[in-house]
Amino acid sequence: MKVIDEQKAIKRRFRTRALRGLVCAAIGILALVPPGFTLDTNYGGTDQPSFEKKYEKLTLQLLLLGLDFEQYSLNYRMGALSDQKFKRTRYFLGQETAAAGSMAASIIGIDQTYKALHRPERVNIKALKNLQTIGEVTSIIGASSSGIELAANSWHALKDKVKHRDSKTATRYLVEELKQIDKLMAEREALLASNTKLTPNQPRMAQYKAETKLLNIMRNVIVNEHKNFEATKHGFRTQENVFYALNIGSSVVSALQYRYGYKSVLTPKFGGSSAIFSTVSAGQVMVNPMIAAVACRYAKQRAKKEMEREFGVVNKPPSVDELKASVVELQTAAESTRDDASCQATSSAILDAYGVVNQIFPKELLSEMALLHTLEQVAVQNVIMSQPIGGLATASGVHSLLAYYKYGERPRRAGVQNQASSITGCCGASLATGLTAVGYVVDLWYTNVLRSKGQLPEQLMQERVTASKSVMGRIKKLIAEMPPEP
Repeated sequence: MKVIDEQKAIKRRFRTRALRGLVCAAIGILALVPPGFTLDTNYGGTDQPSFEKKYEKLTLQLLLLGLDFEQYSLNYRMGALSDQKFKRTRYFLGQETAAAGSMAASIIGIDQTYKALHRPERVNIKALKNLQTIGEVTSIIGASSSGIELAANSWHALKDKVKHRDSKTATRYLVEELKQIDKLMAEREALLASNTKLTPNQPRMAQYKAETKLLNIMRNVIVNEHKNFEATKHGFRTQENVFYALNIGSSVVSALQYRYGYKSVLTPKFGGSSAIFSTVSAGQVMVNPMIAAVACRYAKQRAKKEMEREFGVVNKPPSVDELKASVVELQTAAESTRDDASCQATSSAILDAYGVVNQIFPKELLSEMALLHTLEQVAVQNVIMSQPIGGLATASGVHSLLAYYKYGERPRRAGVQNQASSITGCCGASLATGLTAVGYVVDLWYTNVLRSKGQLPEQLMQERVTASKSVMGRIKKLIAEMPPEP
């Protein structure tokens, strides 16, 4: 028994010494750890520092607001483009009919004025009346075509206003969104500045800077996208409406030309009025596109100033290359902190949100630029080509004026002038008919090529909306998994 008691005593002393040694070792280790030191834990861990929780929450909320801004703007822009679906074909048919009718009337005029010069007995009074009737009816069709499009634009504008999809409503909503985004950006910057333990040499700090840079670029990207679209939409819509209104005026004057021409077949005194209206209508054809182009530029500049007043001015709009470089910079910085799960949460969310944009945005931007360039080319071509068309029509009117006012007492000379008027008028109408058809076919071909490649702006916008919704769902899930703040 004595031996057993001695063994138990030895074991007790050993355990006591071992416990004392462990306590001393723990105290020594704690004495070497600097004050405030905490271990990084995985995302969502209960020991996660308060700074990281606040930083992650602010960043994720910022991403949600940015994605909501982007989706609203994209849906608004797709809605604005949807009313253009049948406009091109509808307007082409109306204007082509008007041009073809004018050409047909001119061909009949050439035939009858030739007969008047060489075989007066074969001049057909009914044919002369018919050419004037054809010209009048097709001029009314041209005016109605422009009137329909002008009414359609007004109807779509009224419908958008009633459904709160108009420009003012969209701007008001997005301005409020932008204020919230900028407020969160400022809070996030203040939070980063308040953390005095972060040094510029730390990988975590490099990542924070890269994240901030990308967030600022994307903020400017989505704002500039909307501003540019809004200015362009206002410009081209103004150009359309002004041109339609002016075209109605020139078509009505042209109809009056043929109405008085019909009367002049049996009552020659109306020939002068017909010639005057013909010349005035031709002059309008020449100047209408120029006035519309000037109105477009003015409206675009005015809308751009209005957008800058609402959203602010970005001195250096971000480019596609700048966006790509900032994404690469964040990816590189995130590689240095890949073992820090809490740091990876925000970078993954940002790259998910804007990595998609990095793939889609450049394609969309290039597509929009190409489309706008094409529209600008069409506008310039309309101004250029309206000059020979209007010039030939003006020459036709001048010949008619000479026939009536200068050679009214000399039938032979008046007949020569009338035939010259018919020939030049036919050339102008033929040119208008051909160019209208060629422009429509080229425009249709270009649009179909883009559609087959999936590069129409509305296709790329829809692709971005779908991708953005998917990323937004993942970010909301991350926020829901975050532990509550103490």
